[in-house]
Amino acid sequence: MNRKKVTNVMLIVLALLLVVGMAYQFTPNIEGLFNRSQTTGTPAVKVNGQTITAEELDQARRANPVLSSTDTGVLGDDFKTVVVANQIQQALVTGATQDIKVSRTDVNAEVDKIREQRGLKDNKAWTDFLQGVGLSDAAARTQIRDSIAVQRKVDALKAAVPAPTDAEAQLYYTLNPEAFQSDARIVGRQIVVADEAKAKALLAQAKGGADFAALASANSSEFKDRGGALGPVESGAPARWPRWPCPPRWARRPLPSRTAA
Repeated sequence: MNRKKVTNVMLIVLALLLVVGMAYQFTPNIEGLFNRSQTTGTPAVKVNGQTITAEELDQARRANPVLSSTDTGVLGDDFKTVVVANQIQQALVTGATQDIKVSRTDVNAEVDKIREQRGLKDNKAWTDFLQGVGLSDAAARTQIRDSIAVQRKVDALKAAVPAPTDAEAQLYYTLNPEAFQSDARIVGRQIVVADEAKAKALLAQAKGGADFAALASANSSEFKDRGGALGPVESGAPARWPRWPCPPRWARRPLPSRTAA
């Protein structure tokens, strides 16, 4: 082999080593970001000076029933990438709400609402629930504080924007018709009573032409404050009515079903 060929081979090897080295340097180690063997509070990502730890990323993953379903293979890596992206977005949003004041009373009131809705009356039940999603009480309250601050920031921004004119609204509608399309939906109502005889009597009244909403408001044990309305029904299931401030995702996670022993 002549000197020219040897030189070309060496250049090719050096080029390959350079490419491999660059790939190793700049490819994120997603698995490493979620390494629970690391010490508590290990920095993983920094966003505008705010550090997100590996433990916080793992907590966010475990709090989501879909993202926590697997942490291995290609799908697991994709899920972890989604968690990192979501936490970066959350850090940016939280950073934009530093001027919003949320009192301890506000946070406590929201915690009480969540506990009441989920039936977590005693402190042990609350603690066990938080442990199930990888959170301490302090961390949960921090996330709730952030969710309240975000909603207040959104409300403040909305209030600062002047209302659109009729011409502007019409122009937006004309340019974005797909945003105003929706599937067919109905609004369902129900009357819930514990007594079968009363249920039959109410059914007879409804079939006889009585106002169903009025009957529900006067007799139903559920949703009587809104005439028994379930909310819009799409694909056979009633949509959930929104409530604000919107709690963190872990607070909306369904509780596991239980059967009596």
